[in-house]
Amino acid sequence: MIFVFVGMSGVGKTLWASRLTTLGFTHVDCDALIAERLREHHVIPAATMRDMGAWLGLPDTPTFVEREALFLHIEAAILQEVLTRLRAVGPEADLVVDPGGSAIYAGATLWTPLRELATIVYFAVTEADHARLLVAYLASPRPVIWNGLFQPRPDEDRAATFARCYAQLLHTREALYESWCDLKLLPADYYCSTLAPAAFLRMLRERAAGG
Repeated sequence: MIFVFVGMSGVGKTLWASRLTTLGFTHVDCDALIAERLREHHVIPAATMRDMGAWLGLPDTPTFVEREALFLHIEAAILQEVLTRLRAVGPEADLVVDPGGSAIYAGATLWTPLRELATIVYFAVTEADHARLLVAYLASPRPVIWNGLFQPRPDEDRAATFARCYAQLLHTREALYESWCDLKLLPADYYCSTLAPAAFLRMLRERAAGG
């Protein structure tokens, strides 16, 4: 089967994509491909997440909007290349595509054909997880693709802006993930240290088949 894992950064998409390689799946890590593309164009010194994050920066830095636009352009190009690859390998391939959390912004032009070729699996989080993600982000803000959602107000300080806008980002992305997914997994389905890759794959296949 071909799967595309979607969800917020840090929920376990890359972990499970990597675990499925032990069962013969090919793992397509889109963030790694974006970092490599940025390195090839001499934008970042090395194809690492750390270098890519340092280059992107926070949304209130002078270069952010321009760099975010370049990131989204490259991300859409990578997804188009993935789409071409999926068409070439056909439905019999065992492959898992692991896009970054912001890939959902690519829109219907890319997600409609992706959904036709693959099973879109959404790693959802609970409201309690929302609070945890927000607290973790505010404690240590990291580069994120905001797609226009970072909008400071004159009557609030920087911390309040980040808190309000990041909460909005979580809810906005979740609505997009939900709208495109074929399968929705809750933390109880995937956040288990004893869950074996074979059992996880069996769960995905059964749910995809309606079992």
